[in-house]
Amino acid sequence: MERIPQYPLHLLQVISQPPTPDMQQCCAILFKNFILAKWVPSEDEHTDVFIDEDSRKRIKDQLIAEVLRGPSKAQAQLLTSIEFISKTDFPKNWNFLPDLVAKLQQTSDIALINTMLTIVRLVLKRFRHEYECNELLLQIKYVLDIIQQPLLTFIQQTTAAAESQLAALGSTRPAPAQLTPLMQTLQCYQLCLKIYYSLNCQGLPAFFEDHLEPIMTSLHKLLVVQCDALCEDSDKASILDRIQSLIVNIVVLYTQRYEEEMAPFLGTFVTAIWNLLMRSGSHQRLDKLVTNAIRFLVAIAEGVHHQLFNNEAGMRDLAERVILPNLRLTEADADMFEDEPKQFIQFDTEGSDVGTRRRAAMELVRALCKHFQQNITTLMLQVVASLLQSYAQNPAEKWGDKTTAILVIMSLCAKGFTLQKGVTQTDHLQTVIDFFNSNIVPELQAGAQNPNQLPLVRAYALRYVWFFRNQLPAASLAPLLPILVAHLPSTFVVVQTYAANTIERLLLLRDEQGNPRMPRETMSTQLGPMLTNFFAVLGQDEGTQESEDDYEGGCPGD
Repeated sequence: MERIPQYPLHLLQVISQPPTPDMQQCCAILFKNFILAKWVPSEDEHTDVFIDEDSRKRIKDQLIAEVLRGPSKAQAQLLTSIEFISKTDFPKNWNFLPDLVAKLQQTSDIALINTMLTIVRLVLKRFRHEYECNELLLQIKYVLDIIQQPLLTFIQQTTAAAESQLAALGSTRPAPAQLTPLMQTLQCYQLCLKIYYSLNCQGLPAFFEDHLEPIMTSLHKLLVVQCDALCEDSDKASILDRIQSLIVNIVVLYTQRYEEEMAPFLGTFVTAIWNLLMRSGSHQRLDKLVTNAIRFLVAIAEGVHHQLFNNEAGMRDLAERVILPNLRLTEADADMFEDEPKQFIQFDTEGSDVGTRRRAAMELVRALCKHFQQNITTLMLQVVASLLQSYAQNPAEKWGDKTTAILVIMSLCAKGFTLQKGVTQTDHLQTVIDFFNSNIVPELQAGAQNPNQLPLVRAYALRYVWFFRNQLPAASLAPLLPILVAHLPSTFVVVQTYAANTIERLLLLRDEQGNPRMPRETMSTQLGPMLTNFFAVLGQDEGTQESEDDYEGGCPGD
């Protein structure tokens, strides 16, 4: 069918005048897939479908027109097609922006404005991550000349409208129809900020630098506003939550890259973002917002304004009110540990936790070490001692204090880390070894007797060994191996996997001469129990075990 002349144009015609909404959606999917596969010509000219220049022009013109007709089942697919085509054609071969911006300024239809802003957002999103080059900078300048003044006007107008509508809303959630004007205004503001962010990623445009005060004033107004009436679901971020997260993201960008220009506004945003963190709590819907807020603190701690944290009271506040609460495992983490172990493992050890509260809190500890290593080390070790004391009084109830203490040490002591090698550099070698001897070995010894008791604590003790395997003394590895093997029969998939993974990594350790750090005698004596436990694990419910545990099976033979 793809070889039918003007096939994509026929699809657009059906999308424009569909017999049924489902037919419209089906044709839109076919159209999008065709564009993604065929818009960029293949090197094999004999077998590929060729789209002639006239058809390309008509497709691009009709695409914009169809999206602007209003919401439909086809709109998401058509917007994806616009974004893809713009990567190769905009602006040189698809100069639609001047006309679109002119329409933006002429209409008062907020729904149409939001649709046009969505198109602009998608087209400009690539400015965030493409490598800087003359061609890209010329494209950004071209866009700025057209949109910078209208964008500033929209930001100011939607700020005023949102403030007024939010003030009139009150604290109780009204009927959905009554919320529509406010939701449309906030969506417009959100789209404006996303466009603004894209235009600032490659450099600070002169126009925005000259108008930084009204822009920052707008950002601050929407950052400090609170509106519980917009929170429809305790687990799902409201549009105001998403806007505030985006605002913090913009502030992080300016703090990291445009420190001099941001300096006059920094104190105001430090106060606002600190207050935001203090009122956010552990609500799941606020995870992204809190993560970005902690990233802001990281940016300050690493940058030229790090002296803001150079006082004991402030640092203790950071530790007790930001770092510890966001390092601590949540109820959702405990549920994932039992019900979705594969996802837990991916988040915990394979880098999927990028953008989480826990990763941000760990990065904040490391950022503070950059300029205040002695102070933060002393403080965090005091915190660890308090957590361990609490755990010792009631391990069954206070298991979270032990896992948090382990995470604090991992944050504090790891200066360099890779998934392949674990920790590669540390300034706290003695702390790593002392904590291992006094808090990890006893925990694993208890776990060897009953690997199903306190499973999260055992899992993080195993992870500590995996994490710091290169720093542990060679003499401690031989007695450790049988203890690790004893954890393999655990009924908890995460414990099984961490034990197998740790055994694998320890067996692969080599000294400077290339010899195994694990004594061969130890490996020989433990081979039988190891294989017995591995086969016992593999003999469990295959439907579950094969899908959940990727480490058993490969470990002994490596």
